[in-house]
Parts: sequence; C-alpha cells; structure tokens
Amino acid sequence: MAPWLKTPVPRANQRVNDTRDLYLGVAAVVFVLVVIGWWWVKFDIAHNSERARQADLANLLASVDAELDALNQKPGLAEREVTRTDSEARDLVRGGHAWELAYVRERKRLLDDYVAWLRDFATRHPAKIAVKAARDLGNADAAAALSKAQDAHSAALKIASELRAVRAAKVGVPLWSLVARQKGPALEALLARVTADEASSGKAWAEDEKKRLAYLDINPLRLRGDESMKFRLIGEAVGSGDPDLARWSKLDIGPNPDNAHALSLPGDVALSLVWIEPGSFTMGSPGTEVNRSSDEISHRVTLSRGHWLGKTEVTQRQWESVLGNNPSSFKRVGRNGPVEKVSWEDAMEFCRMLTEKERRGGRLPEGFTYTLPTEAQWEHGCRAGTTGTRAGDLEEMGWYKTNSGETTHPVGEKQANGWGLYDMHGNVWEWCRDWAGNYPTGAVTDPTGATSGSNRILRGGCWYFPESFCRSADRNSNEPGFRNYNVGFRLALSFGQQWP
Repeated sequence: MAPWLKTPVPRANQRVNDTRDLYLGVAAVVFVLVVIGWWWVKFDIAHNSERARQADLANLLASVDAELDALNQKPGLAEREVTRTDSEARDLVRGGHAWELAYVRERKRLLDDYVAWLRDFATRHPAKIAVKAARDLGNADAAAALSKAQDAHSAALKIASELRAVRAAKVGVPLWSLVARQKGPALEALLARVTADEASSGKAWAEDEKKRLAYLDINPLRLRGDESMKFRLIGEAVGSGDPDLARWSKLDIGPNPDNAHALSLPGDVALSLVWIEPGSFTMGSPGTEVNRSSDEISHRVTLSRGHWLGKTEVTQRQWESVLGNNPSSFKRVGRNGPVEKVSWEDAMEFCRMLTEKERRGGRLPEGFTYTLPTEAQWEHGCRAGTTGTRAGDLEEMGWYKTNSGETTHPVGEKQANGWGLYDMHGNVWEWCRDWAGNYPTGAVTDPTGATSGSNRILRGGCWYFPESFCRSADRNSNEPGFRNYNVGFRLALSFGQQWP
C-alpha cells in the first residue's frame, strides 16, 4: 500500500505517546540527579571522614609529642638532682653526721642507676616507635596511621605512672628501707629527709612493710623484735587513717623475740612455726662444692613475701591430732618423733584439713594457707643466711647415717639453725610443693618450680643417708604417691599460695 494511503494516528493516541515520553524523560532526569546526588553525598561523607581522620591523627600526634617532649627532659632533670646530691655529699664529708653522709651517698648511687634506666627508657619507649610508624604511613594510609597514633597515645598516657613506679622501686623504697633501720636521732633526722626527698614512694614502701606485718592477723599478741617503730613509719608514709594500722593498733602487742607462732591442734597439741623474713639468697651450689649434683645450678632467688615455716618436722602426735591415725614405722621413737611413711599427697591432705579447720574457727585470715614450703622457701629457711655446704656442724645439727643408729629421733633434739629451725639437715626427708625440674639460669622472684612433672621435690636428707645428702643445696624427688620410712614433711603457712 502506498504511504499516502496509510491510516493516520488519531490525535488522542498522539497525546498519550507525547505524555509518556515526557514522563520517561523526567524520570530519566530525576534518576540522573539522584545518582549524582548519591555520589556527591558519598564523596562528601568520605571527604569529611578523611578530614576528621586527619584531624584526629594530628591531635593524637601533637598529644604524643607533648608527652615525649616531657619524657626527653626527665633524664636532664634527674642528672641535675644527682649533681646536687653529689655536692651535698662533698659538703658532708667536710663536716656532718656519718649517718646523714651514708644516706646521701646511697641516694646518689640509687639516682645514678635510675638516670641510666631513664635514658634507655626515653630512647626506647614504645610511644616513640609507634609515633614514628604513624608519621611514616602519613597520607598514604591514613587509617593505619591513625591506628598507630592511637597505640602511641595509649603508650604515652602510661609514661607518668611508669616513671613513678620505677622511681619508687629504684630510689624511694630502698631509701625508706634504709631509714627504717635507723634508731635514735638518726631515725628522726632521716625520716624528715626521706619524707621530703621521696614522699611519693612512701606508700609503696609502706605496702611492702604491711605485708611483713601480716602475721599480726594470725598471732595478734606478738610483735617480732622492736618493729613497733614500723607502725609510726608506716603512719608517716600513708597517714594514720590506714585501715591496717587502725586494726593493728587496737591489739595488745608485746615483744616476740623468738618470732614464733603457736598453733593449737585438737587435743591441746601444739605446733610452732617460725616467721621467715622476705629476702634474697643464692640457691643451689657452687661448682666447687664437694658432692654437688649437676642440677644444683647456682642462681639468685628473691622471696618477696615473708612466710611461716614449721619449727620442726611434723610429729606423729601432730599428725594424729589432725588425721586420727599414725602411719609411721618408727612408733617406738615416741609420738614426738617425726611422722614418716607419708606421701606428698598425704602431706597435702594434712595441710588441707588443717587449713579448713583453722578457717572454720576464724583463726586463719583471708588469703593464708597451710601448705608445704616451696623448694626455694625450704632452702632459704635451711640456709638461714649462711652460704656454705650446711648451716652449721652436721654432727651438732642433724641425724644422718653415721650417728642415727638406723632410726629416726624425736624432733628438736639437735641444735637449731640460725633462724630457730630444727632438723633441716637429716632425720627425715621433707616434701616440698614443687614439681621436680631444672633450675633457671638467671635471677628469679618467688619461684614455684616446674609447671608440671612426674616427681615432687624432697629436701634435707635423712637418718638413713650419708652426709653428702644432708647439704643445704642437695635435691631429691619421688612420685607424689611414694611412701617410705625415711620421708616426712614440714608445715608452711603462706599468703597467696594456691592449692596445686
């Protein structure tokens, strides 16, 4: 059909088509505008977020820089303090009290050590490392840079507390301890000095001293030696409102020259323990010691808390009063003979039952536990400040193969060591808490032995073994269930010990 013969489109249909095209056009324009708007909003949010991140980064870096600038000035300030102290010492040499000169010289020595630590601390502080990493990342990875800056800021916020803690440990606490050993006019003068020089460290020293005085909560009628002066010094350091001082000051405290704690077991059976001061000693034996074993590696040990240690080995009478039986082979020795033929597990059961009994009776303060001594506590008590093969003459102090007559003997018949502990050499082997394992090669604090093992430690030698096994450093061990007529134990009372 010819084009001019096609049927024309009605005018109404044409209007519909035009309207539809218009709407489609408008919708397309709106869609484009929405997409553009969405993109713009997204871009603006991202841009603002980046600007906020950069602002946060800048603020954090500025804050860290301020903390690090203050840290960098600390060594110089401490060195000026050393110079003033040195000058004061020279003046005192020309004329002054010997005790004041000793104090000033010790303070200079401690400050020198602190300055050396401070320089290394300022150079290697984690905040410096993290802030450098943040700047290196810069704009290339703002999110990672901000994360590093946050790490730097967190580390920088700890600087002040770290400095206070180390200053107290390296300078303040040792000086307070030095002053606490003084008497008379020296005490009065040096108390004023240390309060002015190291006031902020006084609380740390006082907390350590209160740990030493914790035995007052167990035996409140006795104060060791002349330590009543410690009450005053602690009060100067922490204030008279301290709750521990307030509680102890109400006690009727008298002198206790023997440092003993008397425990009353069922049936009016007595068990005495001796207070062992915190302290440091060399554990193990030197390579030149006769009969030493390769597992006696010499190393420095610090016991940060005092503890109680049985004055004697646990006796048959004491065992019977708690557990109601007597497993010993040598009953003929009498009930004051050491209990023997007890395993490590048996000994710990004795300790557990005694702990529960004393807690029920309200006689054992929170945190204290009757237990076996750690190997370090045992050797510290055995040596009693000595450094030789034994704490004294073995013939005078212990029962061993040559002099025992092939039997145990009643406890406490031989000479005590310097801390009032009997039979640390010989009579019966004594269980310790620790798993048997190798010693560390470096200095340690409050060691508790291997984390696991098959044998538990035995110490002290016995009536059946020769003198080489009765050395202060000698080590033995056996399975926790092992029982023998030459094995017993000694009780310990410790704070913070957990059941194994």
